[in-house]
Amino acid sequence: MATVADIIVKKADGTTNITFTAIAGSAGDKSPAAWRSETSATFRGNRDVVTLVTQDNGSKTARRANAKAVMPVPRVVNTVETVADKVVGDLSIVVPNALTDAEINEKVEQMLNMFGSAAFRAAIKAGFAPN
Repeated sequence: MATVADIIVKKADGTTNITFTAIAGSAGDKSPAAWRSETSATFRGNRDVVTLVTQDNGSKTARRANAKAVMPVPRVVNTVETVADKVVGDLSIVVPNALTDAEINEKVEQMLNMFGSAAFRAAIKAGFAPN
């Protein structure tokens, strides 16, 4: 099992790094690990937060990973930081226990690369699936 640590990701410009600081490690199944971007807003409650929870599926034949990102968009209105709205993302992946590590590695990498592909990014930004 991995130890919670800060995660560095690229901003949309492809150059600038954003650090998501580890703020909580998981205490076990159904307990989230959490990260927060300490620089995404002045007020803590307005900052980007990402959580990851793992647990067995109902029949205990697989492990489920549920990730959630809540990313408020802060704006300064009359010198007061307010949240214009939030971009929220949910990701759920089920990985069967009856697969080899190599099979799991390959399928998870392909899946996450697909979700991060230019086509998926463009569709999500546009708000419409390709037709």
